[in-house]
Amino acid sequence: MFGTIITETYGLNDRRAVRAAILDLCGPESGWGWASNGIYAYFDPRRTPGAKIDGSNIFYVGLATDLAQRFAQHNGLSGPASRSNKWGKIEPWLRGHAEIGLSLWVQSPLAQSDNASYRRYMGPAFADAIEQVYSEQQSQSVMASVAHVEGLLIEAARLTYGTRPKWNRVGGRRRGAARAQAAGDDLLRLMSNDPRSLFVARRSLRELSANPTWVIYETALHAARSHALMASAFSAKSSVGNGEIVGAIHLLNRAMKSLSAHGGDYQTDYDRILSDGYV
Repeated sequence: MFGTIITETYGLNDRRAVRAAILDLCGPESGWGWASNGIYAYFDPRRTPGAKIDGSNIFYVGLATDLAQRFAQHNGLSGPASRSNKWGKIEPWLRGHAEIGLSLWVQSPLAQSDNASYRRYMGPAFADAIEQVYSEQQSQSVMASVAHVEGLLIEAARLTYGTRPKWNRVGGRRRGAARAQAAGDDLLRLMSNDPRSLFVARRSLRELSANPTWVIYETALHAARSHALMASAFSAKSSVGNGEIVGAIHLLNRAMKSLSAHGGDYQTDYDRILSDGYV
């Protein structure tokens, strides 16, 4: 289940550090964080003070079964430049500008698909178990939902701004594109790093990787974000904002306390998020 968008800006000499942070938070060997499969976008992080925040600054939207590996391919850290990666676009940008923006729309570890990185981590002895847990049908279902969102975002850019993101040569999955009108610019705005939205992680990718407490907070918030999205789908609401996420935080907090033997005296991650002023 999607819910959290993690962003980062980085320069030419930061690429390996960013890759390490993605592996830490979205790698099968990390044991925490999010699934390795998800949606990503590159964008121009420069903003004129007071300018409208929208998605017109997005260069590219893509999907990956392994976000860290795909980042390495796009950033000249794995294999030669090719038509299937964007190093031929990203390198000239980074040589002419201080930074480029990256956003990751990540999923719960429960939505992890079977991929080569996961198999390498688990080892050949666990191959049969992997086949049982991550069936081909399940992995295809997970990646179909990822492809659906990718198509929605690319088509939303075309409908809103008259063209696809400049580095996207083709559109995405048709099923997702068909629903792009309803999404409009909202999702694109979030993928271009709108700090006003609670769907966007409160700390950057590298800040999260360096602080376990913040990762705990963000994984708890991921549940609240996902709950808000699911609740809106059942109620046919056209949009979900900070109010719905805050409501989900309080709802999940009450639920956790009701299930605890300590009752109201039990301090949850949501209690700490609120008392620390994290949101």
